Amino acid sequence: MQTELIAAINQIANERSIDKQEVIASISESIQTAIKREYGDDMETEIQFNELEGTMTLYVIKTVVSRVTNKNTQISVK
Repeated sequence: MQTELIAAINQIANERSIDKQEVIASISESIQTAIKREYGDDMETEIQFNELEGTMTLYVIKTVVSRVTNKNTQISVK
């Protein structure tokens, strides 16, 4: 299934004669940079791109703790 996201990635890759994986990596890096700018450098994220569905999924990596001292890196067990 060709979504608008996949179509845009393919178009950019073709226009610039680069591999579409490079385009995907650039998009992912840009999103992570924006998140760090907004929430701080300690916010750890992972982005996965699903070419079959044409979707990107953002995961925020946190440690489970009994008492949260940093909301960017920790989440309560409760």
